[in-house]
Amino acid sequence: MSLTDSALAWSTKGERGVGSFEVERLDGIHWIQKEVVEAKGVYEGAQYSLYPNLEDGANQFRIRYNFPRGSRSGYLYSWEVDYDYYPEPVEFKPKSAKTRLYLSRPASYKIYDAGSKMVLEGAGSEIDVTVLRKGQYVIYFDDKFPGMFLKE
Repeated sequence: MSLTDSALAWSTKGERGVGSFEVERLDGIHWIQKEVVEAKGVYEGAQYSLYPNLEDGANQFRIRYNFPRGSRSGYLYSWEVDYDYYPEPVEFKPKSAKTRLYLSRPASYKIYDAGSKMVLEGAGSEIDVTVLRKGQYVIYFDDKFPGMFLKE
């Protein structure tokens, strides 16, 4: 089993029947179920992958395999995997824009006007700002990394 900044991947051998995998994340002291993946039931081996949303800081996952109904065993846990996730802050340009903002990496964003009203949100590496009125705006990336820009 491996975990990167974009994927949790694992492989199996010896599956009998169709069980399920529960992907769990450690939240403080409790394991929380995040996703359920149906097993393929391929005895020779199978590959699985999932794309979890990582939180800033330490991320710890494990997988619980639930054997098919009627099996003598109920479930089996994998080893735990850790990944420390510290994304780079998002930078953008220009600071004074007429049509577009360009981001240093893909991110979700929320744009607020001078009255603290959210006026635009989305995700990507470019933002079309033609719908905004002229003025000062505050932009948040991934609900943090605030910045300011001027719409001309």
